[in-house]
Amino acid sequence: MAKGYKRKGRPAPTRIDAGALLHFEALGLPDARQYRAWCGEHGFSDGLNKGAQQRKRELRAAEKIKADAALHDARRLTRKPGRTISSIYRGDIGTAELPPGVFGRVHDAFAATQGRPDARNALHLLLLRADECSDLVDDASVVPQFRAEPGNTYVDAMLALAFRCDEWIREPRDWRPRTHNPRRQFGSLARHLLSLYDVPAFMDTAWFGGDTSVARTQQRWFLDVGAGTNIRKVDDMPIQLTKRMAHLLMQASPRSTIPEALRRTQVIGMGGAEALADAVLATRLGSSFENEDFWVSVVKFLVYNPMLDPDYAAPVVEYIFAQKYQPQATVDRDGALTDGDPLHPGFSMRTRRAEVLLAEVDTWRGEQAREQRFGDGEWEPSGFRGLELAQEVGGEPVVWRVRELLSSKALNAEGRAMRHCVGTYAKSCRAGAQSVWSLEVENAGERLSAMTIAVKNKPRAITQARGRANAHPLESVGVGSRQVWLRRCHRVMKQWADRQGITVGRHI
Repeated sequence: MAKGYKRKGRPAPTRIDAGALLHFEALGLPDARQYRAWCGEHGFSDGLNKGAQQRKRELRAAEKIKADAALHDARRLTRKPGRTISSIYRGDIGTAELPPGVFGRVHDAFAATQGRPDARNALHLLLLRADECSDLVDDASVVPQFRAEPGNTYVDAMLALAFRCDEWIREPRDWRPRTHNPRRQFGSLARHLLSLYDVPAFMDTAWFGGDTSVARTQQRWFLDVGAGTNIRKVDDMPIQLTKRMAHLLMQASPRSTIPEALRRTQVIGMGGAEALADAVLATRLGSSFENEDFWVSVVKFLVYNPMLDPDYAAPVVEYIFAQKYQPQATVDRDGALTDGDPLHPGFSMRTRRAEVLLAEVDTWRGEQAREQRFGDGEWEPSGFRGLELAQEVGGEPVVWRVRELLSSKALNAEGRAMRHCVGTYAKSCRAGAQSVWSLEVENAGERLSAMTIAVKNKPRAITQARGRANAHPLESVGVGSRQVWLRRCHRVMKQWADRQGITVGRHI
């Protein structure tokens, strides 16, 4: 056959092996003709049956060409983001043509408006205006507490605003931010569209919670407050706000989520210390108001036992949750594990004594076994010095003593004498984080513990100071010997703290 081709002046055909066909496919080329053309275009030999090394070089070149093309397309799309946004809005660009990043999120946001042409148009206007004068066309997570949950980007937040377009009171084109901070820019945009009156900044997080019933309820609160409704009167508020709580809530940290701001306000408004509010926020109560009718009684228990170490808030909450709400695994007839009823679904805080509950918590946590390993629970002194001060009061000699409690036994004895929960500080004292002091008064041959003082060692700050049965030193009334001395104890405590360079918290 080869001779026949030579007689007619035709070249003999090149036989293509299986490896060459696989190579064409790897390059995305359908046949030998297009392969030869590709090789000529990119400076390679147009032979068909090449060695393995040559084919590897061609594959690397093809990958680089593809990457360069993708980079060129991405630059073309991002060079003028407004045009790309409008192309996505019109449906001219599909997801396959979009580079990874924010434009994919923009495409998904427009897809979420299906069936809502008004919201689609509103989102288009918002994105174009945001692109013109802000840094909000971004798909990075915004609220740290929400992490990478759906809805936690500025594009998603603008989608939530677009779904409320029938409640806009101003047009996006009239908005101009006065800050370079993106989070403040978004807050400014939300208020421009929806608010006549001031809305506290922490409520902005309502727009980053995704498409959930909780987020929609919080957005309604934003709208109501922005329309001038007193925050105490908005519908579906999970906690009952007093006037003082409402005032505190309006001053909540801009970095708080709405549940965090509400819970902190509740604890502080009931009379709890900042340290306790921080501790409660670190529990499940910091992000949820489910079964709030019950949990408010737990918050009251924590607040009304101010000498309870705030570190106990988490184990108390978790213990109660396990007793009242956590299903218990049971084995059915087939041997399969199923969820049964909680241990004590009728668990109540009514008439529950603090020392009994805390003993149950300790048992549940295995704290008793841990305490046995530490002997009687002694620890090193904090480094602060005590005080012995002799004075004359009403013509009679009085001796004041401030002494550090350095063992579990001493803490428990103080707790029994003073009828409060100072024994819970043992773990913090052993770790060196806290120290506990007893302020005693000796007069006319009588010596009694009049005040217990808790000090946070590293910041050198008194976090709590209480008399018997948690009496506040500046609020106590009565005629008994302890009440008579308690206000004087407060002055002695401040004198001791000044000598040791310890600050006294405002709530004390």
